Amino acid sequence: MGNKSFNGYEHNVLLRNLGPEGFVDVGAVSGSDRVEDGRGLGIADLDNDGDLDLVIQNYKQPSTILMNRGRKGRALQIRLRGVQSNRSAIGSVVSIRHDGRSQTRQVFCGSGYLSSQTLLVHFGLGESTRVDELTVRWPSGRVQVFRDIEADRRLFIVEGSSDLRQIRLTPAED
Repeated sequence: MGNKSFNGYEHNVLLRNLGPEGFVDVGAVSGSDRVEDGRGLGIADLDNDGDLDLVIQNYKQPSTILMNRGRKGRALQIRLRGVQSNRSAIGSVVSIRHDGRSQTRQVFCGSGYLSSQTLLVHFGLGESTRVDELTVRWPSGRVQVFRDIEADRRLFIVEGSSDLRQIRLTPAED
């Protein structure tokens, strides 16, 4: 056995969502199809540039960090802080509307074996430059609505506050 698990080494797979056409493996062209004994996957914007990066936890090997350098389009990220709800806002549901489309995400913790996700809520916006409406449904039952928000921002929302703190996301230069 040595440093190998029962599975042994396998190619990592990275799938790109093509919408109604399904998915395609882009591991080879992205450089993520390494032969490793991966066990866990963490997803976060590690360099604060508005795209999601990957951390693979390998069995008896160092972790692999894959920085996303192929960002196309815009993004919106939201950090929530509960007051009546739990401070981490776990269980909150965030919905956005932009250019006739809608997306919904839920804040959760603990998402897999040897891994977890960030509490930062991330939305890919494509080419949309604005979000028409953002709705936060807190575990306490409170609902907050914000309108006309610029893309490429990280928002900080405190439960019950009408203040919308924000910083601009700047894509990394390669």
